Amino acid sequence: MSRANFIYRQNVNKKQNIQKVEINLFKSILTFISLAGMLLLSACLKGEDIPVKTLVLKTPEDKARQGFDIIQTNVFTKSEVKLPLRAQERLLSGKYLAGRQAIYSRDISAAAALNFDILKHKNFKMGDIGKAALLRRAFSLNLTDGRYDKALILARQIDLKDKNDNLISLFLYLTEAKKALKSHDENDYKKSFEYLEKLENDGIYGLFKPFLKAWLILEEGKADKKIEILKILKNIFAKKGFSDFKNYQAALLLDALGMVKEADEYYKKSLSNSGAMTLRTAEIYGNYLVRNKKQQTARVLYQGLLKKLPANETLSQALKLLDKGQTVDRIISSSAEGMAEVFYSSARYLAQDQMRAVAILYLRQALYIREEFPEGNHFLGQVLEQEKLYNAALEALSKVGKQSILNYHSQAQSAWIYNKMKKPKTAISLLINLIGEYPEHNEIYGTIGDIYRIDQNFNKAAHYYDLYISGLTTVKSYHWGIFFTRGIAYERIGRWKDAEKDFLKALELNPDEPQVLNYLAYSWVDQGLHYEKSKKMLEKAVQLLPNDGYIIDSLGWALFKMGQIESSVPILEKAVQLKPDDWALNDHLGDAYWLVGRENEARFQWRHALSLKPDEDKIQGIKNKINHGYSKENK
Repeated sequence: MSRANFIYRQNVNKKQNIQKVEINLFKSILTFISLAGMLLLSACLKGEDIPVKTLVLKTPEDKARQGFDIIQTNVFTKSEVKLPLRAQERLLSGKYLAGRQAIYSRDISAAAALNFDILKHKNFKMGDIGKAALLRRAFSLNLTDGRYDKALILARQIDLKDKNDNLISLFLYLTEAKKALKSHDENDYKKSFEYLEKLENDGIYGLFKPFLKAWLILEEGKADKKIEILKILKNIFAKKGFSDFKNYQAALLLDALGMVKEADEYYKKSLSNSGAMTLRTAEIYGNYLVRNKKQQTARVLYQGLLKKLPANETLSQALKLLDKGQTVDRIISSSAEGMAEVFYSSARYLAQDQMRAVAILYLRQALYIREEFPEGNHFLGQVLEQEKLYNAALEALSKVGKQSILNYHSQAQSAWIYNKMKKPKTAISLLINLIGEYPEHNEIYGTIGDIYRIDQNFNKAAHYYDLYISGLTTVKSYHWGIFFTRGIAYERIGRWKDAEKDFLKALELNPDEPQVLNYLAYSWVDQGLHYEKSKKMLEKAVQLLPNDGYIIDSLGWALFKMGQIESSVPILEKAVQLKPDDWALNDHLGDAYWLVGRENEARFQWRHALSLKPDEDKIQGIKNKINHGYSKENK
């Protein structure tokens, strides 16, 4: 097995972000999404939809460019495209070229600005159909980037042409609702409700619409608002589906109305299905319990969750406040916050279902109606990072704020993003500053060690792992990862005895961790040690991860080293089937083929291994095997 490849695979994530208890609620959400509306973001990134001219697309890269290519096809003349770049910069084509580069670079901010500029460019002459599609694309990009002022300009233009666009009506509703909640003017409320009524009553809009209406009614000031909201809730539950989501949102509304008993009932319903429970739901229910003098129930809830999530600071802080007897305020304390929660909680489920483009759109709307929302910005940063929109992710995380309990986690996450952007020095500098700001977070040393380890600077990695481990007051089972990664660093700098101790410690803390079983057993086999014990460990690892090509290769290689060549061949073949592009696995299979007399196949595997860029110190040995066959001298 390639040590370098294995080390990259074993990058144990020690970002220590707030952990979540997340299980699917919206498995069927796809059936409710309006493709013309909520998937516009996917369209703008994947290049779908301007129905003007069909292009021949050959590669994924071509598809990614489709949107801009169609703009070019329908806007630029041949003479413009042939002009030198400096001349193009003065023309619409210059914005096209820059916009395409922004898409390549995953720079949503630049893409949003350029799409907006194209629409107002003096030479822009696209036809009505093309312009409408580009307007929607520009709107989605600007909303995704949080450019709400530009998104609003575009939304109003689209609304003039199409009064039935759900996404636009939803955004304009939020715009008018923000105004109404500040002014409490009757006309502003009326405008808000008019936009809300434009939304269809089915699908995802039909799910959100009544909750958004109820939250606005809550602050409208009508004497009968309680009766009207209860009527809305009754109608909501008359329709089947999404009961867990509905229970949670209903509990928030009833809590805001001061209906303690009823709110408690719906909170419990939302938590009764363990498959739908989220950390956010539990956090808000705990807050409700404390506010209503049910401290012991809240304590049991917090302590139970902390057993699973010991590093979660939100829960830890809630428990500390409870123990001190401090009073707490409602987490969702206004209509704007209630509306934001509709989008925020939905975004969490959608992101889990890999619908991150739509989740980003929801989170932006949550942050539009609720500007001060640390949890929203923090989660937005996570989703943007997953989408590799790193600059946008950094900006979102920077808005979490120093006063938020999530500030530490946001900065730690930012450091990882800088490292992904190939800026390890910036990442390490940020983390070192973080140590000064949060000295109690000893795990920062481990994060720095990870960055050095990924960069294959194993001496520095080992140093920072030492600092982390030496600062542990007690060693818990979840610390197995730090001993494992320090063991990798020690092994790479030739400190095998120290590495072996760390691997054994990691197994003591977590006996069934397949990656540790694999690494230690492989290391022993490679050194000609503990064959039988290693074989049993690897068989256990394979049972735990039966489709991991690297672990299967380790078992096959152990059998090979033990002289059981015939038995090793089918196992090594399976490993190569699972990981065909790893040079070490192909090299191992070639060795086994040679010793069972399949010499032509052996040379084929070695040549394939050589084409996969093996480690420098292995190249000559593989070439020797191709020329002279396998022997102890050139193994």
